[in-house]
Amino acid sequence: MSTGDLLLRVECYVAVRKALGYACRSEEKLLNNFVRFLELNGASGPIRAQTAIEWVCAPAHGPAPSGQTNRLRVVRGFLCHLQAFEFETEVPWSGECCHPSCGLCRISTHPMRSPH
Repeated sequence: MSTGDLLLRVECYVAVRKALGYACRSEEKLLNNFVRFLELNGASGPIRAQTAIEWVCAPAHGPAPSGQTNRLRVVRGFLCHLQAFEFETEVPWSGECCHPSCGLCRISTHPMRSPH
């Protein structure tokens, strides 16, 4: 999916959320940043859960766990939405984190298990 297509999907996702009454200013900014991250890292094909986790944990965002939790929440919501159109999109589990030493990190893309 091209960067332009992804930006359009972000725009549509945010518009739906706004129509439902959600305040989405920070979500839109974060998701546009995620799309830029994908572009700068040459991501192609379906979005992988690991790629989303790498964005959540990118040093540019700083080490604050609360910021990582928020970015993970936002990107998961968008990727769930995107998965309805791009079936091979992977959604990270909500319990995933950025530090392998904590023992909570896991990437599961088993087709029969829902990430929700």
